[in-house]
Amino acid sequence: MALSDDEDSENEVGDSYTFGELQFAFDELLVEFKKQCSQCSLVKKTMTSVEKEKDLLVVENEHLKNDIAMLEHEQGKKENDIAKPNSSSDIALEKEVESLREKNVNLEKSFSKFTLGSNKLEEMLGSQRSYLDKTGIGYAPLEVKAKLKKARIRPHCTYCNRMGHTRNKCFRRIAHSHHSHTRPSPYHDAITFRQV
Repeated sequence: MALSDDEDSENEVGDSYTFGELQFAFDELLVEFKKQCSQCSLVKKTMTSVEKEKDLLVVENEHLKNDIAMLEHEQGKKENDIAKPNSSSDIALEKEVESLREKNVNLEKSFSKFTLGSNKLEEMLGSQRSYLDKTGIGYAPLEVKAKLKKARIRPHCTYCNRMGHTRNKCFRRIAHSHHSHTRPSPYHDAITFRQV
């Protein structure tokens, strides 16, 4: 009985806890229980999906084993056929191999000619000037043109003392000679008028 009294005293709830404290502890345990239940259901779902996937993989593995067995069987047959060639087929194969070797040699020769020709073409094209370089064919670069423009002198008319044209192309002189009754322009001096 002494042992049962000790067990009863361990299982008894102490009187020091209030009902509110016990209710709060119960609520916390209930929340934790619900969390564990939801996690358990998720684990069960993933376990069933993993089991289904395992079953599919087992079936696929069996199919692949069957395929491997069939391929090994076919390979064995082909090895037997290759190991025992017919003399007529052997001669035909040797002729075909020889003709293919000749074609290969011819292709290598033509390819070497092509690569040599392309290398020479690259060398010739590399030695040429750029298509933008037009010196030597009567073309003056922009720097030379700019110097020529600066060196040019604008024509000067001695009849009307204006820039931009010469005396023989002077509009005032031409207009004056056609209309002799008009007065000479105030812009020209008497010396140039007499020279006309």
